[in-house]
Amino acid sequence: MAEADDLKSSQCGFESHSGHQIPCILASMKYEAVDPEIVQNLKRFQNFTFRNSFTVAIFRRLFELPSRPVKLPSGMKLKNHPVGNKFVRSYLPANRKTDAALVWIHGGGMVSGRVKQQDALCIEMAEEFGMAVFSLEYRLAPKYPYPAGLNDCESGFGWVIANSERFQIDPRRLVVGGDSAGAGLAVSLTLKLLDEAGDVPLGQLLKYPMLDDRTAADRSFDNKHFVWNNTSNYYGWKSYLSAEPGSDADLGFAVPARVEDLSGLPASWIGVGKIDLFFAENLAFADRLQAQGVKVSFNEYPGFPHAGELVSPDAAVSRRMVLDFKKWLAELIR
Repeated sequence: MAEADDLKSSQCGFESHSGHQIPCILASMKYEAVDPEIVQNLKRFQNFTFRNSFTVAIFRRLFELPSRPVKLPSGMKLKNHPVGNKFVRSYLPANRKTDAALVWIHGGGMVSGRVKQQDALCIEMAEEFGMAVFSLEYRLAPKYPYPAGLNDCESGFGWVIANSERFQIDPRRLVVGGDSAGAGLAVSLTLKLLDEAGDVPLGQLLKYPMLDDRTAADRSFDNKHFVWNNTSNYYGWKSYLSAEPGSDADLGFAVPARVEDLSGLPASWIGVGKIDLFFAENLAFADRLQAQGVKVSFNEYPGFPHAGELVSPDAAVSRRMVLDFKKWLAELIR
C-alpha cells in the first residue's frame, strides 16, 4: 500500500454514470515536496488527467455545475460584450483610480476553462486597483485548434483598444495577463501584435505560463506533478497544435518558447512554483527574455504546485505570490 507522503504507482478517480473511469494519476508524486500549508487541501483536490475528449467533457461539465456566485462590490458593473466568435467581460469599479487597464485570459490547458472561473480574481483586481479589467473568452481545442483561440484573444484585445475612450482608459497602458494556458496565450498575443506592428501591451502578468510544447514531449516529466501533469499537458498541446508536441511543424506564434526573437516584448512578471511542471520552461523563458533585453521579474515559490493559490488561497506561499504580482503591477502602472 502506498504511503500518504509517497504515492508511487497509485491512482485515484471516480466512475461516471456510463461506467467510464476518470483517472487522476498520482504516480511518483510526493506530498513531502509540497508546502505544508497546501498539502491537506491538495490531498482533497481532484487531479484530473486529460487523455481524450471524454475526460475533457466531464471536466467542463463539472465546472458548469451551479456554484455560489461571486458577490459584486457596491457600484461595480459587470457586463459581457459580444466580440467576434466570443465575448469580452468588463469589470468596472465604482471608484476609478487609474486609466490603466488589465486584460485577462483564463487558463485551462487550451482545452477547458471559462471567463466566469476568473470572476473572483478580476473583481478583486478591479476593486483593489480602481481599474477597468477585461476578461477574454476564446474558443477551445480540440474542436477549435490554433489559431482560433489566439485570434479570439486578438479580437478581444483590439476591441478593448477600440473602446478605450468609452471606458476612459489609456490604450497605451493596457497590461495583458493570464494563468497557465491563458498566460501562454497572453505571450502569443503580444508576439503576434509585435509582428503585425500593432498596439503592444505595457506589460505581461504571467502566472505559471504554459509556454513550451516540448515539455509535453519529454516522457521524463510524466506522472510527477500535481494539478496539471504531463499527460494532460500532452493532450492539451496536441489538441491545440493539431500536431505532435515537440515536432518540427510550423507552429507560428502558438508556442512562445519556440519563437526566437523575444526582444520587443514588454516588461514581464512570471511566477511559478518550484514543483510545478512548468518550472523549467518558465525559468528558461525568463532567462531568454533577460538575455534579449526584456525587463523580467522571475518569481519562484518552493513547495508550490500548479495553481497552488487556488488550491490553498490562505497559505503563506499563496498570499506571497499574490502580493508579489500585485506589487509589480502597482509599480508598472503608477
